[in-house]
Amino acid sequence: MIGDEECKEMHKKAKPTLNVTGLVNQIKQLEEEINEVDQLLDDHSVPHVDVSYEKLYNVQDIALEWRRVFSFIGVGPSADQLTSADLVAHMEHAATSNSSASMRAKIQNYEEVVKMLQGTKYEAYLHPAFLDPRKEFDENFVGQVFGTDRTTLSSKSQVTPN
Repeated sequence: MIGDEECKEMHKKAKPTLNVTGLVNQIKQLEEEINEVDQLLDDHSVPHVDVSYEKLYNVQDIALEWRRVFSFIGVGPSADQLTSADLVAHMEHAATSNSSASMRAKIQNYEEVVKMLQGTKYEAYLHPAFLDPRKEFDENFVGQVFGTDRTTLSSKSQVTPN
């Protein structure tokens, strides 16, 4: 069994080669599966909360999304006790970076991936404003990426627990 530190170091050094054949179709398929699950949860009135990686880790005030999660599950610090600084401090040991420069360094065939996604709505995943944690999260931009508008994103995220 690999220890935590050993595992982290192994993953830091990993530089996988992505299979770009059918990459766009694979992303579309994943999107469809996510939408189907969301629809099933809605159809069966299953309480749930939609969260995004970008809002949890890559915005100036990550505490807002974490507060929604903690509020939904009914545990964790209260809203006035949770700050982005606290969250970042606790995540330092396993921080990830998704800047385009970081992705270039981490994906063996990054240029092939870029070429495959160019001209598609998924090209935005490679856009520094989408991936740079120092940039303000823009729901309108993400809405363009996912083919939805801000209203849809907001209404889906307003789920209350039982």
